[in-house]
Amino acid sequence: MKSTTDSKEYFASIEYIPTATSTNTLLMEQNFANSTVIYTFDQTRGRGRLDRNWITVPNKSLALSVGLRNINIQPIWITAILSVATVNTLEKYGLCTAWIKWPNDIFVGQCKLAGILTESTWKN
Repeated sequence: MKSTTDSKEYFASIEYIPTATSTNTLLMEQNFANSTVIYTFDQTRGRGRLDRNWITVPNKSLALSVGLRNINIQPIWITAILSVATVNTLEKYGLCTAWIKWPNDIFVGQCKLAGILTESTWKN
């Protein structure tokens, strides 16, 4: 599938990590530039809401995180925006049964496809 827009218009960088414990944790621990995306197909210790485990199947699951700095939006709104955008994208590509189990789970039919985890930290 070819993108119609250059991802560099939206993201400072997109980094592939062969294996990561948690893409969210990695972004929070490193000094990545604003709007950096990191992704892996092998996340070993993913997290969900309320510190629940998020299980991924190596080389069959995509785990990704986007690091944003200095934004003035409450985390719950980021989760809502990303949930709606994900469902809209899935529908655009023919998965018309995609739906949101609020606040952050994405389903296709009765199968959970994704979860949106929004975290924030204060630096300095």
